[in-house]
Amino acid sequence: MKRHIFKFCKKFDISLLYQTKVGIKCTNQLIDSSLFPWFASSKIEVISPDDLYIGFDGLHDKYTLLGNNIYNSPHFELMQFLQNGKELGKSKYVERMANGTLDFRPASAVGKYTFLFFEKKFEEKLDLVKNESYHPIKLIKADGKYYIADGKHTASLCALTGKDVRCVDATHIAYDSFIWWVYKKMLKHKTSYSKHITYFESLISE
Repeated sequence: MKRHIFKFCKKFDISLLYQTKVGIKCTNQLIDSSLFPWFASSKIEVISPDDLYIGFDGLHDKYTLLGNNIYNSPHFELMQFLQNGKELGKSKYVERMANGTLDFRPASAVGKYTFLFFEKKFEEKLDLVKNESYHPIKLIKADGKYYIADGKHTASLCALTGKDVRCVDATHIAYDSFIWWVYKKMLKHKTSYSKHITYFESLISE
């Protein structure tokens, strides 16, 4: 039933936000990677992975990755697993993907085809990173910190290979109405989303 609802929303460009036990989820996320270039600066900055943090994800304080350094993220660990040929099913990334605590996406089944996809994308992105021909990471600047809005896997690969990261400022997207719609829902459950609320307050004060 849920699958049919998701397909219906996608077909008719309807977005529904709903609360779950792990945080806010969305049937049809209106902001995705394809839109970020419209909000991004053309000026490329080269930033150390030490200074890059995970952006907002709509999850409760107990689960959120907001504010975690890229090195301390399941995305970076996934790259380590792929590089070393470890069993992907034991990674925190796959665990979070399966229980819905990775980001806005609902929980999803993870199997061998997903793992094959990860392996294929890893090789493709690794070549791009080594050749420095990847699309720059999109960042949101808030409270003096750089939050990754788009490109966590690429940033993780840069960190894995000891490279600084080519980035562009896309802070304007943080003020999109969809994102503030999410914030409005968080305000109804302040104790569950205190980390996100602090993040949004820092955006207001910029």
